[in-house]
Amino acid sequence: MYRSVVFVVLAAALGSATAADQPLEMEASLKPKLLALLPESRPPKPIARTLQTEEWQFKGRFGKKLVHSRSLYVPQEAGLVRLEDANSMRGWRDVLVVCGLIALQSSGSSQVEGLVTNETSTRLTGFEASSAGICRPSPGAEFSYRFEAERRYDVRDNMTGLFGRKGTRLETFDVLCKADAAYLPASEIFRSLEGNALPVRCEQKSDAAAITFEYAFLPESGVYLRLRDRSAAHQTELRYMEIRYRD
Repeated sequence: MYRSVVFVVLAAALGSATAADQPLEMEASLKPKLLALLPESRPPKPIARTLQTEEWQFKGRFGKKLVHSRSLYVPQEAGLVRLEDANSMRGWRDVLVVCGLIALQSSGSSQVEGLVTNETSTRLTGFEASSAGICRPSPGAEFSYRFEAERRYDVRDNMTGLFGRKGTRLETFDVLCKADAAYLPASEIFRSLEGNALPVRCEQKSDAAAITFEYAFLPESGVYLRLRDRSAAHQTELRYMEIRYRD
């Protein structure tokens, strides 16, 4: 019953996602570097869909929020994945990703109690990596990468039309990741997962913020599954309710 209610909430969040059909493409100049990260063959057990609850904890007066989200993993050419997210707080977001870790391009829209609409798009414009093994890490591995991203935003007041803000921002991010010394059974992450999982922690820094991400890399699926993240202002914990493989 609870799962059915969550799907109803997420369906409502997707109701206005007309821009989700817009194509997402890799920056042509970055294609050789990024495709070199992907394994030569597709993973044997690709993920099709996840359903999760995200617990957001904010410092200060905002407190704690419980957010329901759904992610669809849609295979693309050259081994890339289009991640289609619906979230009961954010609305919707589409992301073209490399192994669930590196976002190449994204677009999304969210509303704040129907009063304010925030539309954003992000495009990877630069990328350098210390290792070609980012998408196939081994126990104890360390790797780093730097990327530049251009973010466009458009915030609109739905009630009066008097308030609005739009602009473009270019940011540079440095990311340092370290894998645990040993695999653990993937079923410890979620009961339906097969094979092993490798915990990986990544420290991401930019001029705006420093964020720590914790993932489980799933070799059978060739993807990083986000578990939690935290910064000075907030932390997020994900609890998976469903993870389905592609048939």
